Amino acid sequence: NQFIKEEFNITSNIGWMLDPFGHSEGNALIHSTLGFEYLVINRIDYQEHKGRVENGTLEFIWKPFNGDKSIFTNILPYHYGTSSYFNFLHDETKKINYNRIANFTETFVSLVKNKTNGYLHDQYLFLLGDDFTFYKKDYLNKKAEAIMNHIKTNSTYKNNNITMFYSTPSKYFKAVKQKLSEKNIELAIETNLDFFPY
Repeated sequence: NQFIKEEFNITSNIGWMLDPFGHSEGNALIHSTLGFEYLVINRIDYQEHKGRVENGTLEFIWKPFNGDKSIFTNILPYHYGTSSYFNFLHDETKKINYNRIANFTETFVSLVKNKTNGYLHDQYLFLLGDDFTFYKKDYLNKKAEAIMNHIKTNSTYKNNNITMFYSTPSKYFKAVKQKLSEKNIELAIETNLDFFPY
């Protein structure tokens, strides 16, 4: 962080730990001590993940060791990539046929809505790509952009305030904080918490 600040005058406040096989309370303390305000993690025990989806607690305020530091923590709704739920995005055997984009979009929106159950707001951090998928990034981006365009131009989605666009983690967290504030929702504060799935 110090190097990036000195070289580019940029200060990051988001920790992005998608593939460690577990996350300790010490991780949360180190990140918050270094000035990070947000943390995105992935691998937690599948039973705990299921419970958090059911309780809407995939996001929370992690207060390590019940001290004076805390960090807004997001647990991804599935894997650290586009996930098998969205395999139709990666299927190169199906050429992008704009007559079928409506069906792709309907499937996509339905799956995303199902995955938002673990959160207390209507924002969704959808990751595009995965291990070994960016060798065909042009195909992946074209299909994603076709879905984005269909959502943008279809009145059904517009009337239901559904939008999809390329974004960043900082924009996501800004939108989430705004939505939580509008709904007067406070995230749970959690302490004495480790995630060691394996």
